[in-house]
Amino acid sequence: SDWCKREGWGLIREFYIEPRYRLSGKGRFLAGQTESLLREKQAEQVYLTTSGALAFWLRCGYRIESLDENEKMYTLIKQIG
Repeated sequence: SDWCKREGWGLIREFYIEPRYRLSGKGRFLAGQTESLLREKQAEQVYLTTSGALAFWLRCGYRIESLDENEKMYTLIKQIG
């Protein structure tokens, strides 16, 4: 899509788990399913931005690429291929 600015990468743009389902493994499962779909589309790496769910994404194996201090927004990346 036009949202993905990195050729050959996958982008997770929106990801939300209702609070009652958090810490149950459902978010990690859905993140894994999303990564599988991106791999099927030939993406070898994925990126996303987050401000409030940093700990979740780090537990899913993502690493911090950068921090926009003005926006308090992290860009995270992960090798999936």
